[in-house]
Amino acid sequence: MSREESTEILTMLGNQTKNTKTEKKSQTYLSVSGIFYIDQDNWTVWINDIPYSKVGQYLDFSIDEISESEILLTLNNSETVVLSVTVK
Repeated sequence: MSREESTEILTMLGNQTKNTKTEKKSQTYLSVSGIFYIDQDNWTVWINDIPYSKVGQYLDFSIDEISESEILLTLNNSETVVLSVTVK
């Protein structure tokens, strides 16, 4: 194998590692620690320990709908997620 070929292979492997790291960073972990629900206009949810009380776009997600036990979110990659609180 020539020096040019080995350099090209190492460069390709380096790019694959960078892409894998980028994919892992783009994954968002979301956890609901509580829902305080009175009605559709009066509620607070805690996502990753941050309180939210309005439907709308936030940094990593959009809050679309709220119920007494579930939150419908749309992530930045357009994936729809339903989060719920489980009672232990």
